[in-house]
Amino acid sequence: MKYPLFIARRYLRPKRSQMFVSLTTMLTMLGVTIGVAALIVVLSGMNGFAGEILRQLIGMNAHMWVRSHTGLIEPSDDVLRTVREMPGVVGLSPTIYEETLLATKYAQTGAQIKAVDPATIGDVSDITALLGEDSDAGVGSFDLARSPERNDEPGMLLGWQLSNKLQIGIGDQVFLMVPPRNQSGPVWMAQPRLVSFRVTGIFRSGFFEFDAALAVIDLGEAQRIFETGNRVSAIEVKLDDAFQATNTANEVKSALGGYPYYATTWIDLNGGLYKWLMIEKWFAFIVLSLIIVVAAFNIVSTLSMVVLDKTREIGILKAMGATAREISQVYVYQGFVVGVIGTLAGGGLGYFLCWLQDEYKIIRLPAELYQVSAFPIEMRLMDFVAIGSAALVICVLSAVYPAWKAARMKPVEAIRHE
Repeated sequence: MKYPLFIARRYLRPKRSQMFVSLTTMLTMLGVTIGVAALIVVLSGMNGFAGEILRQLIGMNAHMWVRSHTGLIEPSDDVLRTVREMPGVVGLSPTIYEETLLATKYAQTGAQIKAVDPATIGDVSDITALLGEDSDAGVGSFDLARSPERNDEPGMLLGWQLSNKLQIGIGDQVFLMVPPRNQSGPVWMAQPRLVSFRVTGIFRSGFFEFDAALAVIDLGEAQRIFETGNRVSAIEVKLDDAFQATNTANEVKSALGGYPYYATTWIDLNGGLYKWLMIEKWFAFIVLSLIIVVAAFNIVSTLSMVVLDKTREIGILKAMGATAREISQVYVYQGFVVGVIGTLAGGGLGYFLCWLQDEYKIIRLPAELYQVSAFPIEMRLMDFVAIGSAALVICVLSAVYPAWKAARMKPVEAIRHE
């Protein structure tokens, strides 16, 4: 062991004659511990909330949409096979999107119609999981087919806020207004058609844009109603890694030969939200790091007192041949040791608190407001590494001034001072 480190360890051991300095050192370590633990708990909580938001957002939507610049896309076997064989693709489903009006005998409102293939929609979206006996996020069933029990009317799923606007519930009739297509004559004379559906399910996704405006119908019904033939608005794609969507979109476009095909991703549509979540997380990291900075001021004051208390010892060491660099290393090592102990203790405390919450759900939340019943926790190794590294750097830097002050002492003046 290098003797500067040995001396630094000796200086950190509590002695009766230096109880005040030792107590200050312990409080400094405690400050670093609390700062590190607070950072870990807060960032893990923010990871949990961000993860829940993204899981719900991506869960309702696909990760990527393959479209055509011509408006509608023909989901031919060649196109589907090309997309399905791309690396990372785990599911495909054709979809039609239309904006129109829904009306009941009580009210009418605009809605986003999403026509899905019941056989494949579960491969790209979690919407099927929102309905069923085991789900508390919806009522009814995922039933879009025509049924004699419903007067041969097809089924429709509504977001809960949209159903409130229309003042209807399960089993009620709703009319979809279809604007006229390919009709000659003045537009103002054209009359929309009304197609009747029965509400078979009402879901609660947790996102306003879905719950307040989305209506889901069968793909075959939409192709007949909107006269699209076999064409669809987009082919929805699910990936094994949602964060690789941009790279996969570029590869899909190249594999399909470019124009008229192109691909959009959930990052393109919700990039602002994702960036905001990341900015908020790292802003919290910077602000909470001030707790460690405050503890670092204690390190400066504590080591400065140690320098004054050990003035004679410093003079003796210099008289024996110790260099200014070796003297400064003694105090830098002290700051490093304080940082290591405080970081390890804080990391352990933060991990324990996060594990406790994740395992036993101690902090509960109203599910109707946050869509989760308990404060979500998601611990990440890189957060631990970043927090620990930041704490160590701050502690070492705080020891630089006391170390520089000790290194400048003259041997004779230091001994004479005592």
